[in-house]
Amino acid sequence: MKKALIRKLNIEITRKCNFKCEHCMRGEAQNIDMPEEMVEKILENYFSIYHLEITGGEPLLNISL
Repeated sequence: MKKALIRKLNIEITRKCNFKCEHCMRGEAQNIDMPEEMVEKILENYFSIYHLEITGGEPLLNISL
C-alpha cells in the first residue's frame, strides 16, 4: 500500500477527562482509550504529516502512549 502525505491529522486518543469545562462539546467523560497499536496503524499510512493534533478528553490521561 502506498503511503500518503497529509496536511492535518487529528487523533483522539482518549475520552477520559478530569475537568468539567463548560465549553466542552464531548459531553460526559468516558473511560475509553485508543490502544497504542491503533495509533501506530494510523500513522504508518503516512510518509509526511504537516500538522498532527493529539486530542481527547485529556490526552495526558492516556498514560500508555
